[in-house]
Amino acid sequence: MAEALHGVEPPAGTVGITAEIVRLRAAIAALQAELAARQQREEGLRSELAAARQREESLRSELAAARQREESQRAAIAALQQRVQELERQVGLNSSNSSKPPSSDGPRKPSAKRRTRSTRDTSGKRSGGQPGHPGTTLRQTDDPDHIETHRPLSCAACGEPLTAADSVSQARRQVFDVPPPPRVEVTEHRAHTCQCPTCGHRTPAEFPEGVRGPVQYGPRIQAMAVYVQNWHLLPEERAAELFKDMLGIDLSAATLAGMTRRAAEAWRDCSERLRDLLVDADGVKHLDETGFRIAART
Repeated sequence: MAEALHGVEPPAGTVGITAEIVRLRAAIAALQAELAARQQREEGLRSELAAARQREESLRSELAAARQREESQRAAIAALQQRVQELERQVGLNSSNSSKPPSSDGPRKPSAKRRTRSTRDTSGKRSGGQPGHPGTTLRQTDDPDHIETHRPLSCAACGEPLTAADSVSQARRQVFDVPPPPRVEVTEHRAHTCQCPTCGHRTPAEFPEGVRGPVQYGPRIQAMAVYVQNWHLLPEERAAELFKDMLGIDLSAATLAGMTRRAAEAWRDCSERLRDLLVDADGVKHLDETGFRIAART
């Protein structure tokens, strides 16, 4: 069949179609090759992008670790600086600026100029109690509040029972102490209203002066609160603890402050009068004990 067709001319018009097919096939092959090359480049770019992202994650981890090391180093530096300051402070301590004894100063004694010296002149007297000073020695009293008698029950030699009639002498020893904390007493005031049997008018009784509310603290508790706060300078919280421990009273800081404020208001006229007398008094310099230096001396 092939031998029969060999040398036979193709029909007219088929040559151009065949050439076009060949050309198209060649173009398709070229496009396929170009597409394969592009796909290969795309795969390469994807690999490079994945590697870049992996490097970015690695760099982020390294950055986080570096920041953590930096924070640790900052904390260590701060601790070392604090330690250096403490050591410098300890090195600068001596018997003139701390409670260390002079024997701890060593061969390098502190300069006398740095020591604080009193500007008062010596009186020539020895320190402590002076001759003729009455003193405050604890002595026995002739009128004790309680007497407790102690007698032996039997003879220490033969064991014979002993009674109060066998007493021949006694020795006295006294113990000074305070009684147990008092229990808070509550006084109830009842103001009656009476009706006159003649005219029928009702007359109420007056409460005592100072009894203003349904419940309140008495004058002795208020005076004690003002005393411990303003004379012994106890803070309000510690004063409240004192009343709780000693008397079993729960006083708030606001209640204690209110007691002091009312006491100040009650004494306002007296304090202003004293102030006016001091201002108008002759020979008063109106100076406090604040120190100042004169001729390089305090």
